Amino acid sequence: MSQDEGYLIYKGQVIVHNYEWIEEITEWRFIQSVLRIKIRFQRFISVHIESNLTLFASFNFNAHITRQIVSLTQGSPALVEIVTILQYPYKLSNGSLTLYPSTKIQSSNTNFEDCSGYQNNTCKQRWRISLHLAPDTCTLDGDYKMEWKRMCDSSLTDAMCPISNNNLTASANFKLKSEDFCAEIRVDVGLIGSLASYEDSQFLLTRNSWTVGRRAYFLVKANSDLNSEPYNDATAHIKFSKTDLITVSIRSNKTGSIPIRLLENGNPVTYEPSEDPFAQVQKIPQTAGNTVGFSFVFTPQIVTLLSSKNIIIGAEVLVTYEDSSQKRILLESGNDRIFYATSVSVKDQEDDKSSTIARTNNAYIAFVNMFLLLLVLMY
Repeated sequence: MSQDEGYLIYKGQVIVHNYEWIEEITEWRFIQSVLRIKIRFQRFISVHIESNLTLFASFNFNAHITRQIVSLTQGSPALVEIVTILQYPYKLSNGSLTLYPSTKIQSSNTNFEDCSGYQNNTCKQRWRISLHLAPDTCTLDGDYKMEWKRMCDSSLTDAMCPISNNNLTASANFKLKSEDFCAEIRVDVGLIGSLASYEDSQFLLTRNSWTVGRRAYFLVKANSDLNSEPYNDATAHIKFSKTDLITVSIRSNKTGSIPIRLLENGNPVTYEPSEDPFAQVQKIPQTAGNTVGFSFVFTPQIVTLLSSKNIIIGAEVLVTYEDSSQKRILLESGNDRIFYATSVSVKDQEDDKSSTIARTNNAYIAFVNMFLLLLVLMY
């Protein structure tokens, strides 16, 4: 045995004896032949598969949160979107949320956008998870986990898919943190106002001193504490379409004095025994949306009821914003809640005939005392 050029060689010989009987001489003829043999066994062989083999990268994927949306309607499902990216031929299927804070999330459901026609490119899949919130849930804070099933693109046969186990899974852990979406940010748009007294219906000349029997004029100006002073409709952040007069009251400047209503719910007030509005209150509409005026007469009855010549006038107005919402403000002095007033003094008339009503009419004084008693009971 020997080796030669990749062959295993065996050599040998075969000896052949041939006997033949010769009758004429009664002898055997003997013939010997030699056959030499050389056998070679091939030691190496080269083989290949007829079809091409393909090598793919290992299964690695990236996942990122691209949306976290809390519904505008409290209690409605929140939305979380995750985008995954894989190299060809891998992709994901059967995505589901397997971990979430159960005290905040009751259940979830998932839908997705698949990738297509991505051969030799990346596969981007978009997973949208609807989080159904538990009652009183105000944040999404907590630990979450998303799981998928690994698979190959449908263009590959099972023999071509490098994933040998169809039950293999992929997962991504993530955390969510959100604002307290139950909280409310409260912004109060406050109102401020002023009340001034005048001697004329055009509100040109101010006056703070009056005689009994004269008509006095008053102008209310409303404004927002978000606007600059004075109110300017062209530059104001908070604008008014109109201002309505609701109540007018009058009281002594003495501490603890009880106010008397001259106007109630926009209507003049009458007191027995007279059925007539004893102050003769009149409203004076204004063209500006933030102002309203009114007037009344300082009758002897008013001065007698108040038992004072130094009095304070108060008014309550209802403003309408340009967006049609409404808010009331009280305008009177001595109160921090946007109250404002004007103080005036009232003197007896020089005409003794008109002034004697408040000093000498006993029947009227009895009426005043009864009215004051009613006011005490009411308040």
